[in-house]
Amino acid sequence: MSPSKTSHEASQSDPISPAAALMAGKKVAPDATLLLEQEHREVEGYFAAYEAASDKKVKLRLIERICLDLQAHTTLEKEILYPVAREATGEDALLDHAEEEHAEAKEMVTELLAAAKAGKTPDQLVTKLRKAVEEHVEEEEQKLFPELREADLDLYALGRRLAARRPEVFGKLTGKPVPPQPEFKDYDGRM
Repeated sequence: MSPSKTSHEASQSDPISPAAALMAGKKVAPDATLLLEQEHREVEGYFAAYEAASDKKVKLRLIERICLDLQAHTTLEKEILYPVAREATGEDALLDHAEEEHAEAKEMVTELLAAAKAGKTPDQLVTKLRKAVEEHVEEEEQKLFPELREADLDLYALGRRLAARRPEVFGKLTGKPVPPQPEFKDYDGRM
């Protein structure tokens, strides 16, 4: 802080790091890669719970949750992350492959939801989907996310954008209305 600024003026204009904001008790959106990694861990947990479950009703609810989370996650990646990643990294082949994996997962999700609606718990299909998701996650976390972290991107702004869109996507998928979200500036400053 310069000697001519009061502490109030400094708090109004000086940039603050995410770590400093957290230490000051302020809410900070996660960086986009960390947000998506957290979603990966949640779905992995649901798959593990499915494998451990023996009650059919529990398995059916877990199928629904796995499918809902995957639908929302892939929508966010397709709408927001992948276009930004394509522009920032130029990794067209990697992102084309990721979109192909999304299409394959979407087919399995559709099949799983139909089975669950009919009261069936197709363990082999759940295992196949889990394996496909694990391979996709590994590619994202080992290849794409490190490149995004090296790119000239504001991953926190991108994380805010993903976090703001997430309830809307869940609302659309579940048919439940979502309260309006606050406006935020796009990662490049646009509304």
